[in-house]
Amino acid sequence: MKNKWFKRFGIFIGVVFLLILIANFGINFWLKHNLPNYLKKNTSYIVKYAGLDVDLGTGKIFATGISVNNKNPNDPSVMRIQGSIDTLNISRIGIFNALFRKQISTDNILLANPNLKIILPNKKKEKSEKDPNPFSAENIKIRNGNISILKPTQETLFSVKKFFLDVEGLELSEKTLEESIPVVFDRYNIKGEDFFFLPDQAYAISAKSIVTEDFQMRIKDFVLRPKLSREQFEKAFPDQRNIFDFKVAEMAFKDIVMTKKKMTLSDVVFNQADLTIYTTNAKPKKSDKTVDIEINLDEVISKNAKIRMLKPNGQDFVSTEGFDLNVNK
Repeated sequence: MKNKWFKRFGIFIGVVFLLILIANFGINFWLKHNLPNYLKKNTSYIVKYAGLDVDLGTGKIFATGISVNNKNPNDPSVMRIQGSIDTLNISRIGIFNALFRKQISTDNILLANPNLKIILPNKKKEKSEKDPNPFSAENIKIRNGNISILKPTQETLFSVKKFFLDVEGLELSEKTLEESIPVVFDRYNIKGEDFFFLPDQAYAISAKSIVTEDFQMRIKDFVLRPKLSREQFEKAFPDQRNIFDFKVAEMAFKDIVMTKKKMTLSDVVFNQADLTIYTTNAKPKKSDKTVDIEINLDEVISKNAKIRMLKPNGQDFVSTEGFDLNVNK
């Protein structure tokens, strides 16, 4: 009796396994031959690839030689994506949600050699609380990427070259891209060159290189500079009392905590910082903020700094060189 039961059970397991193999083969065959047309008909994008392998059992997708473009590259109402990715490796993805609900949820995602240009859409009405987040991933890795994100006006919001990224707990969607800080994450490992970011309409941030090593981030040739000339700035932002122009040869810090409008850094070291503050005749408001991002610094050391403060008439109010600073919070 037991032998018959084990035999039937074995047959059942074998049939289930065979059905999984057939289904997996069928899905792979369908995707390889029909997925580009499916995406073209049901999304705003044209996606092509050289190779594709999908495993239903593990939810793994492996694709090579990917190119992506918009069906209508001049439509400002949708996010426009142009570029290529050498290799895309996704694990434990909800394939049904990705295909039919346009919702991507995965444990891990790897992009090798992505070369992407992303243009954000014009702002739409607020999404309801029931609308799902279009993208979520526990871990994401990018290897040697060249990425740029543009505003609907074609103005560069974020760009980086030779970009290596390894983060956990990443939040990235159309909505978060429009926040003051476009990404939020728990842990990170970053490396990149020619970094550029617009935190708001007043200032631009750039850096020659960014690298993390032994849980410490080092940034070379960091610059925070007004987007406009002093005269243009005063006309565009008549309520701002001070205009900041800041650059530093090298800065380093250990712990970083990022939220949508707040950044906290600890053990911050500035080498050869150069800060110029232009004062204007504007009357400051109690709630006036120079930039939209709130930055908290803990344990700050500055070596050989240069500080200069100018009066509204352009004359020096404060000027010092070779300035060293060690301050808590």
